[in-house]
Amino acid sequence: MNVSPHSVTLDIKTASLLAAVFNRPQIAAGERLPPCWHWAMIPPLVDSRDLGNDGHPADLLPDPSVRGWKRMWGGSKLQWFGDLILGHQLTYERAVVSFEEKEGRSGKIAICAVRHKWSKVYGDPVLDELQSIVYLPPTSTSTTVPSDPSNQELAREGDVHLTPVDLFRYSAVTFNSHRIHYDLRYATEVEGYPALVVHGPFLAMVLAGWAEQTREAKLSEFNFRNVNPLFLGQGFGYFMHGNNYEIRSARETCVKATASFREG
Repeated sequence: MNVSPHSVTLDIKTASLLAAVFNRPQIAAGERLPPCWHWAMIPPLVDSRDLGNDGHPADLLPDPSVRGWKRMWGGSKLQWFGDLILGHQLTYERAVVSFEEKEGRSGKIAICAVRHKWSKVYGDPVLDELQSIVYLPPTSTSTTVPSDPSNQELAREGDVHLTPVDLFRYSAVTFNSHRIHYDLRYATEVEGYPALVVHGPFLAMVLAGWAEQTREAKLSEFNFRNVNPLFLGQGFGYFMHGNNYEIRSARETCVKATASFREG
């Protein structure tokens, strides 16, 4: 899973496709990349023959003990030191920080922490991200965190309903081949979900963008956790209280985040 430092160009076409997915105005070369859109700039370039049954790269594992386990993005802690400018070239590197197996509420789980670093070609850091990836045994049920969506302290906005086309287009742009996002039979019969699962990073991207929009400021830090899956067919809204942000379905909180902002 480690990746040595190498150059990555913040691709204009990829950003244009993401803008179309999110129904946002197009951005041009030289403009700032919206928060968390950098994830689409480092797609997993793996041959189809090297994918596992779930659609993930079969050998991109932190430890052989989790081969065949379910994989989910638990969350990330992001810190920006400057703007990511569309069309610019940055240096990117990735390294596993820790790997731990332990007993969770629903049985055995494994948690892998991965650090992603983005810097300018002459070394100055631009973005530091610590990502948490959660692995579950194939026979386990999905872990959830009970929550109360009736808390009225949080300001609410939006009543968003996604379609299968939204999930397909996001999977295509990010080169995400995890079958729970587009293969209904696999999602329900193999991984045990009630419907297609909305991508965790999709929700984090739109929540980070909404946080900047509500504060009219750029993020300096954004720490989020995917606490419950959102399924296709469930609408969701955005909630805010101070520097706390959430995405909630009618039933439960799906994403929790805290945010800090910077000038300029």
